[in-house]
Amino acid sequence: MIHRNTMKKRVKDGFEKSAIKVFKALGDPNRYVMMKLLIEKGELSCADFDGITELSKPAMSHHYRILENAGLIMSERRDFTSI
Repeated sequence: MIHRNTMKKRVKDGFEKSAIKVFKALGDPNRYVMMKLLIEKGELSCADFDGITELSKPAMSHHYRILENAGLIMSERRDFTSI
């Protein structure tokens, strides 16, 4: 029989810690949908997600950060100038 505390002690190497971060990140339905859309469409902007989800901008930012910290996405800032 394996006890939960035994499992926590076993998770020590980097790969296992990274895998746990990924599973935790994808465990949220909003983040799962975000990742699914990114896989299907490739690259999306924050504005693209605004039209798809009903989440507030602070909530979206929170989800981006978690996905980024898990190593699932990379974000970049692009400045556009209107003429």
